[in-house]
Amino acid sequence: SRIYPFKRDSLIFFQKENYFKWFFSLDDDNYELSMAGTYQPNNMLLAFSILEFLSKNYAFDLKIALKVLSNIKWHARLQTLPDGKILDGAHNIEGIKALLSSILTTFSNKKFTIIFGCLEERNPKEALFQLFQIAERFVFVPITTSRRCYNPSRMLDLIDDSEIKQKSSACSSIEEALAITQNDPTIIAGSLYLAGEILQKYYTKEEILKI
Repeated sequence: SRIYPFKRDSLIFFQKENYFKWFFSLDDDNYELSMAGTYQPNNMLLAFSILEFLSKNYAFDLKIALKVLSNIKWHARLQTLPDGKILDGAHNIEGIKALLSSILTTFSNKKFTIIFGCLEERNPKEALFQLFQIAERFVFVPITTSRRCYNPSRMLDLIDDSEIKQKSSACSSIEEALAITQNDPTIIAGSLYLAGEILQKYYTKEEILKI
């Protein structure tokens, strides 16, 4: 498959087509970044600079330290679930834009069903406007939390695109949303509370700690 290489300082980053995660090479050795996203190379440059400095001052093997990066986990950040759905905890405009950047870079021209839920205190209209770029339809869900969630039916009224609105729906539960999207390419976003509930639908608490 194609790769998308670019060089920053002494590192060469590359990404396989339709694959979120990045790889990088240093002195002809290849390493995998376990965390996905277009923003990860910049994060890696910072981590590399720190590790390079520390390795020189504390005499440890830099390459061994770099290999550990393939084991770092960050749940609900462009996380691919067992059925292929993509889970992201994006809950503000900055997070939504970061999610969009990664999706558009990795899956050009592909549309997704978006399961979306958020808290009442959020303003989902701008988030939905941004997500129109990749949305085939929206499936709005409630969130079980002590804080008030935004009513799924009310979010339907926020959709300006008539074609997307006609395909979209409001569900009474997360289970219902997962059931009606089981055959769709799907992204789940809008809240870290929602992300936590989704993870518990797919894994036991013990499994979540080991993912």
